[in-house]
Amino acid sequence: MLIKILKSNALYNVICFAIMLCAYFLIRYDLYSYHYIDNYCGWLATFGAVIMVFAAFVKSRIVVGGTVIGYIVGFICGLIYWTNRPATGGLYNDYRIWGFGYFIIIVFSIAFAVTKRIVKRKRTRNL
Repeated sequence: MLIKILKSNALYNVICFAIMLCAYFLIRYDLYSYHYIDNYCGWLATFGAVIMVFAAFVKSRIVVGGTVIGYIVGFICGLIYWTNRPATGGLYNDYRIWGFGYFIIIVFSIAFAVTKRIVKRKRTRNL
């Protein structure tokens, strides 16, 4: 019975959403001294949540997991690239963090979906 519950999509989606929510609060409040951007974490988490809800409706567990991983990795890559000096045109590089986050979430979600499709295709060929 417990294995059946753990294999259900609903519980998996709730667990992934809880992990993303914990990552959001960690990034937004505990790591604020690293990025100093108020809206970045919220918009990025909202974007990830929209992808997760869509993936949950089409019952794609792997995309939900990929979105959570992409959110965390996207923020880390943004921090690695971020500097506090003006770039060309006078904009600070912190605005580029947004692009990294969105791009990496999209790449991870698509990569996980493609990987699932390839693995599923290979399994059907071997049977």
